[in-house]
Amino acid sequence: MGLLELSLLALALSGDTLIASAMCGLLNPRIARWQVVRISSVMALFQGLMPALGGAVVMLFKGRVAPFGPWMASGLLAMVGGKILLDSLKPGQRPQFDLLKIKTLLTIALATSIDAFSVGMGMELIGANLLAGILVIGGVTLGASCVGLVLGGRLEQRLGPQAGVLAGVVLIGIAIKVLLQHLL
Repeated sequence: MGLLELSLLALALSGDTLIASAMCGLLNPRIARWQVVRISSVMALFQGLMPALGGAVVMLFKGRVAPFGPWMASGLLAMVGGKILLDSLKPGQRPQFDLLKIKTLLTIALATSIDAFSVGMGMELIGANLLAGILVIGGVTLGASCVGLVLGGRLEQRLGPQAGVLAGVVLIGIAIKVLLQHLL
């Protein structure tokens, strides 16, 4: 697998991270630069290391775990999206989606990177260079998360109170997309 293929793969994998980061920026519009770097680094670390874990699982278990990944990702994203949506519909309450809280950050990082786990399994099966994949996927995800956080903050200025509804619906939509991709 060449650099072009790895770059396209990384762009595809980082889409969910871009959207989740944008939703965080939407709900936390005054996020500091150091926070953008911290959040994006964790997202990139998860997205970059998941292919290595996927490759290791192929070597150890020959794919018995992979069928459960999409169900786990969908469940995590739907729970977070549902909470945000419900919070945003309560009068006078701003939804809480604080990626600076380690529990929330790790949940979203895991949920948006499970597809990279499956990709790592595939890369191992075809003998692709996992180290190159880790570096390219992690780097692209770092950039996508930074862009998402900044753009989400700017979008919040236009949407105001409806930002929470949009964030919740989008995360639930990602959960549905992940599940449908697995089922179809």
